[in-house]
Parts: sequence; C-alpha cells; structure tokens
Amino acid sequence: MKRVIPALSLVVSLCVSALVAQAPAENIDYAAIAQIRDEGLNRSQVMDHISWLSDVYGPRLTGGPGIMQASDWAIRKFNEWGLANAHRETWPFGKGWSLVRFGALMVEPQIQPLIGFPGSWTPGTKGTVTADVLSVQIDSEADFEKYRGKLAGKIVLTQPERPVPMLEGLIVHRMSEKDFEEAATTPIPQPRGGGRRGRAAADPPDDDPTAGGRGGRGGMLSLTAKIAQFYKAEGVVATFNRGSDNIMASIGSNLSAQQQHTDGGTIFPTGNGSRGADAGTGLPSVTLAVEHYNRMVRVLAKGIPVKVELNIDTKFYDEATPNGFNTIAEIPGTDPKLKDEVVMLGALTARGAIVGAEGIKGRTVKVHVKIDGGQIEDVLRLAIKGNTPVMTGQLRLHADLNLPAGPDDVMERLELGGEFDIGGARFTDASVQARLSDLSERARGLDPKESSRQVASNLRGQFRLARSVLSLHDATFGIPGATARVAGRYGLSNESLEFDGTVRMHATVSQAAGGGVKSVLLKVVDPLFRKDGAGAVLPIRIRGSRNEPKFGLDFRRALRRE
Repeated sequence: MKRVIPALSLVVSLCVSALVAQAPAENIDYAAIAQIRDEGLNRSQVMDHISWLSDVYGPRLTGGPGIMQASDWAIRKFNEWGLANAHRETWPFGKGWSLVRFGALMVEPQIQPLIGFPGSWTPGTKGTVTADVLSVQIDSEADFEKYRGKLAGKIVLTQPERPVPMLEGLIVHRMSEKDFEEAATTPIPQPRGGGRRGRAAADPPDDDPTAGGRGGRGGMLSLTAKIAQFYKAEGVVATFNRGSDNIMASIGSNLSAQQQHTDGGTIFPTGNGSRGADAGTGLPSVTLAVEHYNRMVRVLAKGIPVKVELNIDTKFYDEATPNGFNTIAEIPGTDPKLKDEVVMLGALTARGAIVGAEGIKGRTVKVHVKIDGGQIEDVLRLAIKGNTPVMTGQLRLHADLNLPAGPDDVMERLELGGEFDIGGARFTDASVQARLSDLSERARGLDPKESSRQVASNLRGQFRLARSVLSLHDATFGIPGATARVAGRYGLSNESLEFDGTVRMHATVSQAAGGGVKSVLLKVVDPLFRKDGAGAVLPIRIRGSRNEPKFGLDFRRALRRE
C-alpha cells in the first residue's frame, strides 16, 4: 500500500508539470520585433518570389523540366538565406510529361483561333493535322454502330453543348468560421476505380469527359473504357472536350463551399493520361474554352461542316531515377545541446485572430490549436529548456487560447482550455519509469522482482488554465493493471497541488502488497476497498507542492463507500 499511492502521486505530479511546462520569463526585444515588421511591410519579397515561380517557371507538372527548374531556383534561394541542407527528397512517380507546342485553329466555316490546353500526359499529333470535326454522343453500346466506319481521320467532340449562364452565382468567396473549421479537418478520400499511375490509355478517369458519354461512374466505367478503345480503333485523330458539366466548383482544397465557374475563356483542363509503361498510347485530347466548343457544336447542328487545324507536340520523360520529389531545407538551431534535434509536431493546425480594442493597450490573441498525431516530447522541447523532456509518447491536443490585451502579467491574462490525449507514454526518468512498472505489476497481483517489463502509460482528460491556475477535469491515467482518475487544481505561481481521485486496481490491496506478512495482515481491509468488480478502488488525495507533494488515502471517502 505504501508503494502504490506514492507512485501514482508522483506520476500525477509529473504529468501536471508536463502540461503546464513553460519557458522561463524573458525580456521582449521590441526593437527586434519592430525591425521584423519593417522588413515585412516595407521590403517584402513575397511578390517577387511568386513572380519567379508563376511567371518565369509557370505551370509545372511533377516529373517535367519546369518543376525541376523551379526546384533549382528554390534551392539557390534557400542557400542565399542561410538555410542548411537544401536538397530534394525523391519518391517514385511514373513517367514525366511536358507540353512542347500547341496550336488550334478553326479554319472552316470561319477562321477562329481556339482557346484550349492539351490534357496532361496526352500524346502529340506528330505534326500539324487538319481534320473535320464531328460531334459524337455515345450513351450505350448500341450507339457504337451509328458511328462505326465514320470517325477515321476526324476530331471528335465528346460532349454536348453546355449552357453558359450569366455570372449570377458566387464569384469571390470570403471564408467563414465554418469554412476554416472544415479546412482544419483531414477528410478520408473516397476510393475510386483504378488509379492514375499505370492506368491503361483506354481507361480514363471516372469523370473524364474525353471519353464521351455523360456517365462514367460506377457501372458506366466499362462503357467509358469501351468508348476510348472504340475511338482508337476507328482512327480518331484527337478528342476535344469542354470540361465538366458543372457550372459550380469548390472554392478550393475540395471544401464543400461552391462558387460559379467564371468561363469567359477560362479553361479547366481535364483528362489525365497514364504515367505508367503505357504512357502516350492513348489519343491526343484537348480541353477547349466552353464558348469556342459550344460554337462548333451549334454550327455542326445546322449541318455546316467544321474543320480544325491542330498541332500538339508533347514529350515524355522516363523514370530512370524517381521523378517525384519535395524540395526542402532546414533552419539550423543555435542551442548547443538541441541544435541537432529535429522537432516534428505532427498534424498541427492553428487558426485565430489578433485584434485591438479602443482604449486598451496591446492586442487580444485568440487561437484554436489542433495537434493530431504529434509527439509530446517535441512539444515539451519547445516549451522547456533542458536536455530531456519528462516523457515521450503520442499526443492529441485540441485547445482554445485566449490572451486578452492589458497591463497584467501574461500568465495572469492567459486563458487556455481544451482536451488532451497522450498515448504510449514513457517517462524519461529511469527511476520514475521503474516505479511505474513496479506499480503495474503490483496492481495485477504479480511480483515486480520477477518482471523487467517497461510499461507504457495513457493520459487523457480536459483542462483549463486561467489566472495562473490549471484545472484538470476527469483526467485519467492508465497503466496495465491500474487506472487513476483525478480532478483538481495546480497553482502555477506557488506550484501548489490540490487533487482528489480514485485508483482502480485489478488486484486486491493484500495482493498488491507483494506477499508475505503484509499481505496476510492487509486481507482484513480488502472488503473495505473492493468495489464494482475491481480488486480495489482506493480514494486518494494529493496536496502540497510540485516539488514536495503530500499524498495518501482519503479514509473518509473510503469509509463512506463512495
């Protein structure tokens, strides 16, 4: 019994220390902050950097020369800025592709340059070709016969005309709190048929309009493949499409909010070809501006021939070495003991605002922080100066931070609340970890001397920090054989502890004593602490300070049989 309560109390004290860890107070260098603001506001290079990437290197696809040139520029910049180890980390991608030359001109019934862009990984036309244009609508296999023997040497329009409405919908979207909340999530992608890498040229994406037909999902996938094979076998020169049927699209990043397509010559290219060994074996495809596409459909509907002059020149790049890469560099640390450490916070997102109030000095800071899949030791390294954090383990943290403006000390103004979950935790202090392992064995009625097992812990709960007081609500600490649930307060200013809770063990009190005379003597109290199917439920209380905690059983609660 003397071993069980102190061990759990020590663990609670260490966990509290980890949660409220903070770097020592330091003087704020307002001159340095002013200099940083001046650089950002008056000598910003952001627009010049964007110009280099967008204007000089332009649109670039993975595996092509454009993205490699942009990467070389970025590495040179990283080195100029003093970053360390600027390099590319590669990964397998498949064949690369680039557009060498493109031109499309309607030559009959009138001359009109066509606004368009070839689909990525599309093959070329092997020079300039002039061909009649034919509008094709295949909705079932029965429709093949209508076009058999009629498509050789033709350019095929694979879709019907699409209405082009006035710009009446949402054009510019200002993200709301709901949008930010959605953007902070990581949705699980829905599985789709096939995959782009190595897909046969006759098997375009499910939503690829280049294959013809209005379907293309689910059961229509086989028809889509057959249509592509049919065009190839019939000798079609190229296919034209005008993009999606939808006039609305996501505002970006697959968010649910929608905005209207601007059209007006804006192109939304579609139809990615294969990057595998069969790359370049399909038909050339081009996405046209919907207005130019619709004009040809309407002219053909009047029985007037349409002829187009087309030239597509593309290039494929074999994957002798991995074509995919990320360009990265490191900011070297200056701490003599931690400069070689790499800190990874996992999936961290933070969003909020900094606002001022009339008549109050300073700014109010409000931030919502989410860490999913992070490591508690990395967070502690950022918060505490020292060699080794008190614990390691996986961290999930969702918290809201509010720092009102005002003259008071930061810790008096800081408000922080949320929930945390630390899984697979191990304490870096060998003596603490040993005592924890000892507790786990005793809580299961085993002899610690016969086991060298190092147990992992789990800690979760809700917390709130306000006016330098940390409150824990329904915090749970679990190890094999025992679970402690505590609630209470920790004062940051005086490091005072005031926690109450219960420890639930698989073993009885006498079994946890480890055998011998103690076990025999303690059998008499086993019924007092046996409860709800557990071997023992011990009411505990922790008082004192972080450095000198006072812990023990709460006999009054035990006698009340709570």
